[in-house]
Order: sequence, then C-alpha cells, then structure tokens
Amino acid sequence: MGDKDIVKDLNKIILPKLETLIKQHSKRANSTKFPRKSLYWAKKKAKQIVDPKGNLKYKAKAVYDNMRIEYGFEESLNTGNFAPWPHEVKKEAECLTYLGCAYLTAKELGLNPRLFNVFGVRDSLSVKDKDKLPMEHAFMDVDVRAKRRLIIDIQMSMIGYASHDKKKRIIRVDDNYYTGPTVRHYDNLIELTPEQYVKKIQFLRTPHGSMKILEEGQKIDRYEIGKYFSCNLFIKYFPENEELEAHVDLDIPLSANRLFVYKSRFDDKGKSLDERIKFAAYRESCWLQYKDRVDIGTYNLGTINQLWDIFKTVLVTKDSNASRHGNIGDNKLIDYLVSKGIGDDFSIRDKHTLEKIVDIDTVERSFDAMNDEIERQYAEISCQDDELFNYIIKSLAMYNKAKEKVIAAGEDYDGFVFTREERTKYVHEHIEMWEKLDNTSRESYFQFLKATADGKKTGSYYIKKSRMNSRKSNKKKRQTHKLYYLSIYHRKRYDMIADKQLFAKKNKEGSLPEHISALEEPDESEKYSAYKRIVFEYCVNSYQMRNELTLKEYKKCLESKFKDYKAYNYIEQNLGKFEEKFGKRGAGLFRGLLDISGELYVNKGNSLLYDAAEALKIIINS
Repeated sequence: MGDKDIVKDLNKIILPKLETLIKQHSKRANSTKFPRKSLYWAKKKAKQIVDPKGNLKYKAKAVYDNMRIEYGFEESLNTGNFAPWPHEVKKEAECLTYLGCAYLTAKELGLNPRLFNVFGVRDSLSVKDKDKLPMEHAFMDVDVRAKRRLIIDIQMSMIGYASHDKKKRIIRVDDNYYTGPTVRHYDNLIELTPEQYVKKIQFLRTPHGSMKILEEGQKIDRYEIGKYFSCNLFIKYFPENEELEAHVDLDIPLSANRLFVYKSRFDDKGKSLDERIKFAAYRESCWLQYKDRVDIGTYNLGTINQLWDIFKTVLVTKDSNASRHGNIGDNKLIDYLVSKGIGDDFSIRDKHTLEKIVDIDTVERSFDAMNDEIERQYAEISCQDDELFNYIIKSLAMYNKAKEKVIAAGEDYDGFVFTREERTKYVHEHIEMWEKLDNTSRESYFQFLKATADGKKTGSYYIKKSRMNSRKSNKKKRQTHKLYYLSIYHRKRYDMIADKQLFAKKNKEGSLPEHISALEEPDESEKYSAYKRIVFEYCVNSYQMRNELTLKEYKKCLESKFKDYKAYNYIEQNLGKFEEKFGKRGAGLFRGLLDISGELYVNKGNSLLYDAAEALKIIINS
C-alpha cells in the first residue's frame, strides 16, 4: 500500500470513525459525576434498608451489614472491567470500587459520607502494636449526629466511632463491634471529594489505569486451592521490569510458610513470554509483602511443565483415585509417586514399575534438567548464608538423620520420631495458645469446633451463624480451625507436620530424647539432599495448584489488557510524529481516542486501540 492509499484510508475511514466514537463517549469520559445508572442502583439499595424511626446509627450499621458485596478481584478478571461503577458490580469488588458502592448508598440514606484514600495502613490491637507490614486502602466515615463520626470499613472489618490523632497519624476505634478495639496507623491520609473519586475511577478504567490496579496487587479469593490450609492467590504487575506475577502463599499450621510465584512478560500482541516458577519461604506476609523471605529456587515454566506432565500421567493410572491427592500439604501424593518408582530427590527408584506407566526417557530427561538446575541454584543460595534458609535446610537434614536412626534401631513410633501422645500434646498446646490470643472468638464458633471434633453433624444453625459472623473471623481463628481438623480427621498429615516441628523445637532447646540427642551436625551432602527433597515437595505442591498459579482461567483477559496497554503507550508516545506528518486534526482525534479509552476498554479489552496503533505504525513508517 502506497502513501497516497494510506492517507486516503486515514481521511475516509479511520478519522471519521474516531470522530464518531469520540462524540459518543467524550461526555461520559470527561464527566465528574457518577453515572445515572449508579445513582438509580444506590436508590434501590437504600430502599432495602428501612428504618421507620430514622435512626442514623441503625442505617450506618445496615450499610455495613447489607451491602452483599464481597472483596475480590475474580469478577473483574472474568468481565475485563477492573474498575466498575457501582451498578456494574455483581458480587465482588476491590476496595476502591467497593467504596463507591458504600458511599452512594450512605449518601442516599442521609449519612453525609466522606471518602478517604490511605497509604501505609497497619491495623492493630494497640498503639504499641504497629509492626505489621503496611498496605494501601480506601474507606469512609459517616455522620450519625454523635460527638464523633462513624468509620465504615467493611473490607477491614471495622465499624465504630473514630478518634483521629493527625500528629501521630493514628485512628482509634474503641467500640469496634466486629474485631474489638482497633488502632489504625498510617503514613498518609487523603480525603477525596466525590468528583476526585469519579475521575480516579475513570482513569482506572483506561489501559494505564488497569495496570495501576495490578501494580497495587489484587487478591483473588480461591479458597479451594488450599482446602485444609490458609491459602491466598494474588496478582501484581511490576512496571520496572514489565513483569506480571501471581503469588500463592501457603500457610500450613506448625510449618514453614511457602510461597509460589508465577512470573511472565508480554509481547506487543499480549502473548506470554519468559514464563517462570519461583519457590520461596517466609515468616510473615501481608498483601504481597513478605517478612524474612528467602528464595528456594526459580525454574523455567517449560521445565516445571515437564514434571507436572509426569505427575499427571502417573496419577491417572487405573489404581489411582485422583481425589485422594487433591489437598496441598498432603504427603499422600508424594507417597503415591514414590510407590510408583519416582524418588523424592528427582531420581528413578523403581524403573521396572515406572516404565509401565510413563515413558522412562522423558522422565530421565526431565530429572536430569531439574538436577542440573537444582545444583546450580543451591550453590548460589547457600553461599548467601540466609538465616531462614539455613534453618529450614538444617532442620530437615537433622530430622532425616534422626528418623533414619530411630527406625534402624527399632525405636521409632510407626515411622515417627515422637510418640502419638507427644505429637498430639504439641498440637493442642498451639490450639490453646491461639484460643487465648483470639479475642474475637464467639461461643458458637467453638461449639462448632467441638461438635466437629466429636464427629457430630453441625446442621444449618452454624451455617447461618457463621454467615452472620463471617467478618469476625481472623487468621488465628482459621489456624485454630485447621488444627482441629488436622488433628482429628487427618492424623497422618498432622502427624508428619507435628513430628518435624516438635523435633526442630526440641533440637533448638537442647531437649531431644537421649537416644537421638547425640546427632552430629549434617554435612554438606546431607544438607543438599534435604534441599532436593524440599524442592520436590514444592514441585508437587505447585502441581496441585498449577491452573490457579499460572492464571490459566484469566489468561485471555490479561493478554487482552497487556495488548491494549502496549497499544495505548505506542499511540501516546508517537502523537508528535503523527502530527508532523498528517496535521493537528488527525493527531487530535488519536489523542481523543486515548481520552475515551476507559469507556471503550472495560469489556475484556477492545481491539480498536490495537488496530489504531498498528495503523499508526504503518503511517509513521511509510
């Protein structure tokens, strides 16, 4: 196509089309008011909250209790709309979007709400307790004609009268019904006008805004990943290296916390590049921030995929019930793989059995690639002398030595170092500790735990009660529930965890039983063997969460987002060149396309931006 044809198409087809679109959407894109549909939505929502006496506090509490919108980002990934208006929200939203829903409803009820964007938030139980990792958040307060305004922050389980110390940057809520007295520390607090909020949402609906939302990190509630353990799926974009990461943090009671990371970059067409899987450990976490994090290893996704394919092939054999192997943290899957000839150190232990199930050459190539990579990464990580890494490796190496010794001497307890009574006592000490610390627990909750432990049916009473109190739960309570479940119904799983952790505790205290107290420090080969076994466990765990970890369900939406984001950037960066070649009218229309991109863009991306960028490339280079 020659220059004349390009100019002809530009003037007759592309620019008129842009002009029409801009006329259709510029009013909404430049408005500082909520959409009319959102105002109608708020009126309908407010009518559901009826108070004949006009009690404002009742209305405020009703806004807290009856929004029926949960926190989450999965709905946005399914719709492609990362910053929906209130009327576009169905069941879940991230905190800023949720804030708009609560704000309009509260305004309709005459509560005079105020909007706040807060940075460096750390909620705790006292002024002194402010060691939590900070995060960004948004909330509101309302006027119920009392001495103090009432904070409504559903997603952080906070409602109550607020005392604000601006000098110390502290907000205190002493009468918080749901979690007890709470102190909110922050670094910066900004009050948003409704107009500022609207403009912020309009920006977040654009390709640039969508990336900003991902930069902040979002949580996708997929509780079935962990099943019996606390497990979260997060997604975050890092603009400095143009990488998207998915994080699954696995919090196993009594055990080290494990982190699984999927990393990917995207080309101009939105296709994934350079996909990797990273394994890590940490002590504490808060919203994609990790205290004392140490990397265990990083592997190319293709290498890990080969392993996953092998695991899958072995697990679909006729004598394998896949449902038995679905629980992350469960050693049953590893035990089954070992029974079929796969060593938990990436070796082939029973070639005769394994070759009946899977191509043995494929297994050998996969294991060789993993062993080469493991050796290289162990050399790099071990020389960093990280305290947590050394503790994990040394503890496992010492435990393996102790286990081998007691089994060889016939002094083991069904394959464990400690007796069942010792293991049970250790777990219940933690249960009692968490019960004491859990100041939000309700009697009905522990009645449910005791009924579950006794094997009784809990009926619909607790289900109804738990929904009423769902926001009253916290991490310590979930830990308590998991331990009851582990100790009563999954004894083998709990036994394995408790045996290892009890050994580590007694070894640190110097109180190991006499028959294993004289163990020598593990040598380098024993540490390396322990490291390989840990990597194998990570690989098996990652297989069990592979679809969630690699964002398989959301890939199409994310690829579309990155495709349009890169197109938006190209148009923005080359408007000057376009203006030099074709004048101000054409450049102005392309600039107008960027301005209305938020209105065009929200439904799983829009090919118009990409097509416009491709046309611009041809025009500029012609």
